[in-house]
Amino acid sequence: MNHVMKQTARSNRRPLSLRHVVTRRLVIFCVAIFSWSSGMCHHTAAMQADVPASSGGDSEPAQANETAAVRTARLLDQTRPAGDIPFANQLVQTARAAGRDGDFDTALRLLNTALDHYLAAPTADHQAIFAVRTAILSSAWQLKDYQTVVAQSEALLKMPAIGDDSKVRIGIMQMLAKSLNALGSHSQSLAVTRRLAGASDVARSLAADHSLVIGAAALRGGQPAVAAEAYQLYLNEMPGGSRIADAQLGIAWAAVSGGQSPEQADQLLSGFVSTYPEHRDVQHAIVARAGVLDRLGQYAAATQLRLAVVADYPDSVAAYQVLDELVFAMPAPWPQSVRAQWQRRLDANTPPSPKLSALSAAIYERLLVGSLASSDDPLWRSTVAALVKSDSDGELTSGVLDRLSTPDDGDAAEPVSKQVHVAEHLSIDLLGRLIDLANAKDAPAAADTTEKREGRIGPNVQQTDRSVPAACESACRWAGASGRWTMLAMLAADLVVPNRQDASTMRRGAAIDRMVAESLMQTHRSVEALPWWLAIIDAWQCDDFPTLIRAAETSVAFGTIDVANGRLEAAKRAAGEDGFKVSLTRMLEAELAIRRARLDEARDLLAEIVRATETSAELRPRAQWLIGETFFLQQKYAEAIDAYRRVDTLDGTGQWAALALLQAGKSFEKLARPREAATCYTALLTRFADLPHANHARTRLAQIGGEPTLRR
Repeated sequence: MNHVMKQTARSNRRPLSLRHVVTRRLVIFCVAIFSWSSGMCHHTAAMQADVPASSGGDSEPAQANETAAVRTARLLDQTRPAGDIPFANQLVQTARAAGRDGDFDTALRLLNTALDHYLAAPTADHQAIFAVRTAILSSAWQLKDYQTVVAQSEALLKMPAIGDDSKVRIGIMQMLAKSLNALGSHSQSLAVTRRLAGASDVARSLAADHSLVIGAAALRGGQPAVAAEAYQLYLNEMPGGSRIADAQLGIAWAAVSGGQSPEQADQLLSGFVSTYPEHRDVQHAIVARAGVLDRLGQYAAATQLRLAVVADYPDSVAAYQVLDELVFAMPAPWPQSVRAQWQRRLDANTPPSPKLSALSAAIYERLLVGSLASSDDPLWRSTVAALVKSDSDGELTSGVLDRLSTPDDGDAAEPVSKQVHVAEHLSIDLLGRLIDLANAKDAPAAADTTEKREGRIGPNVQQTDRSVPAACESACRWAGASGRWTMLAMLAADLVVPNRQDASTMRRGAAIDRMVAESLMQTHRSVEALPWWLAIIDAWQCDDFPTLIRAAETSVAFGTIDVANGRLEAAKRAAGEDGFKVSLTRMLEAELAIRRARLDEARDLLAEIVRATETSAELRPRAQWLIGETFFLQQKYAEAIDAYRRVDTLDGTGQWAALALLQAGKSFEKLARPREAATCYTALLTRFADLPHANHARTRLAQIGGEPTLRR
């Protein structure tokens, strides 16, 4: 029927003037864009009837092979007198092509220029202006240019009506309300939505739905009064609506956020919970009510509400959030319901919603402290297991250990945290997993991916998935950084040095193996560290200087001469031209020469180290002390005494000064000069009473104290 009516109308109408043809085309084009892009007006078919093609009048034809971008630039660069309607028509046609291609930014610039010409025309063509503003509105909406949408919407709504354009105006009001809301002008958006509600029955439904959107945005924006008005608008306009419960909950949220007193907020939340016990957000309402009761000083009632959420909605987001709060708010031991839900949550290790973030280091800290304080071994084990499983890079475990070992409240006067024993328990637990892993013969070998990434593992080691949890490596690093070397050294008794032919030894990674080897060095078990350093280099193909110099150091002290030479050469190559590293290798060369009884050669090397400007302040007194040792070994005691005395001028407070005094005293004894020896020992006891060398000095003093030469 409609098709027949259109054909009849088309056959009976008179020829249109160019001006009328262009105007109708603008209306059709712009309203169509508005309808397609905004999705808010669905009744524009009557305005989209076919119209005769326009010759364009005085319009400028497109040039051959001209791209849309070139045509746009050419048109916008032209200087035309204001009110040039044919030129405006060209701009609109070009904007139409840009809109079809999805280039709304270009379309918007073209349409704005066209609008200026229509507005400047001697006779205002309201239909054309209405159509162009509508198209600008549509393009701006696509670009999320809400400021432009607001400006054009307000201008359109002030224009005189053009036929039956009520449905278009409803769509415009929708876009205006939504844009104002997006800009944070929630009160203005609500005012427009009230106007929209009175436009028609359909518009009332649209306005009611949008009022809920305004309410949520106003709550997020800290405008509870506006939020309450928005939710109330829904209740007023849709008394039998499907989202009445959401609106009532929104009013309660607004009250909680400061829109009303705590007493009123409690009453609203309590009423919502009792009226809509099956609502999807009822558990959040209960938690909110607990917060209100806290503000009213009713802490026991608030705690009971939170415990009820944990018990009645164990898998909800609200229950997880309550658990996070209770672990800080309640001292251990926690109620059985809380403890059971925590253990269940830790064992599952899967949050009920992706919106929930993983457990923080602070929460793990509280769980570990609480479970250890209450001797809750099952909860401790579940917490450690969850930590190991969740920590993919070791950062989480490091954070937990740091929190546990940091002095409480950052008090500088309290050098040790009251919870450091918890950190030690956690580290021992994690280190024990390394031993368990070593006994698991069927696990695949794995190289340390962190070491590989940082370039500290040779390129020929095949990389597979890590077998050792990152948390275990973090425990090793924490033990080393905090000086708990004995804890790490205990591992050496239960672990085997790495061997590429034994998969069970290749699960730990180079970093852990190096920490174990270093712990042996720090606990004065260097001879046991030698096979570890050699195996680390061979198994992990490490070529970093710190590892090579440690291997050279232990080889020079305890290895065969051939092994020592080989490891020393490798360290020298890794040192390159770095002055400090070169001085370390020269020191080892000197020690190897001493071991081989090439004392003059060793002394020359040591003298170079002392004189070198790049030698560190820590290394120079040691080299000077070794010069004295070379003389002492050659029984040149006078020269040894002179060399030892020079140590004090290089560093009068370090351990080498103490050793120099001890060795100088021995040298004096060799020269039968006990008085001078006693002077050296007494000086050592006076200046370095806390060092281990002081005990030896006391022994020597006791032995020479009864000699006749000393009594004279």
